[in-house]
Amino acid sequence: MSIETCFPSQRSRQWLQVGPLVEDLDELATHLAMDGYSPSTARDKLRFVRHLSLWLAQEEAGIEALDEQRFGAFLLARGSGSTPRDNMATGRQLLRYLRGKGRIPAAYPAAEDDSPLERIKRDCRRFLVQSAARVPRRR
Repeated sequence: MSIETCFPSQRSRQWLQVGPLVEDLDELATHLAMDGYSPSTARDKLRFVRHLSLWLAQEEAGIEALDEQRFGAFLLARGSGSTPRDNMATGRQLLRYLRGKGRIPAAYPAAEDDSPLERIKRDCRRFLVQSAARVPRRR
């Protein structure tokens, strides 16, 4: 699948051509098809990526600035007129795709909180998981 499959009209394809993500759209469309998305779902995802790309351009940010924090700022700026769960999934999918292509830097792992309270929480969590694994299941 390519952009032409999702957006048959030249006018629609021109509408997509905005911002720093523009050169990734055709290959992203192919990637979505390989992941099994229908043309209509891929079209929705590409529209969303277009809005993100436009926002990045308005923020005068290049693709290298895109990460989870910047994506969160985009969602906040976008407001409540959309489906947040789908948008979050599409955003995570896009970030994985761009990182896989080497287009954006790898994510930094979150610093682990090593406070006494967090250590106790981790120990309790581990104990509960191990205990649950030892309990025989009822039939």
